[in-house]
Amino acid sequence: MELTQLEYFLTVARLQHMTMASKALRITQPALSHAISKLENELNVPLFERNGRNIKLNRYGQMFSKWIEQAMHNIENGMQEIEEWSNPDTGVISISYLNILGVDLVPTLVKAYQN
Repeated sequence: MELTQLEYFLTVARLQHMTMASKALRITQPALSHAISKLENELNVPLFERNGRNIKLNRYGQMFSKWIEQAMHNIENGMQEIEEWSNPDTGVISISYLNILGVDLVPTLVKAYQN
C-alpha cells in the first residue's frame, strides 16, 4: 500500500467520479483506475460501487475512508511538527556549554541571536 494510492482513494471518494478525480490529481484516468484497483486487490474487498463513470463508496469504502482521513491528518501533523522544530526561525536550538561560560557569554550570545 502506497501513500499516493491512499491520496487517490480519498480524492475519488470525495468527488465520486473517476475522470474528475484524475483531473484534480493531474494524472491519467487509467493510472488512477489502476491505483484504485491495486488498492482494492490489496484489501481483498471492493471499496466503490461503480455505475458507469460515477462511483460511490460502499460500506467497506466508508469504513476505510474514515481511517485513511485520520491517518493522513496525522501524517500532516507530523510533517508540520518537524517543520516547526527544524525551522531556524521557529524551531528549537539545543546548546551545550561549560558552566563557566553560562554566566556571561551564553546569555549575550542568545540575546544577540534573538535580535
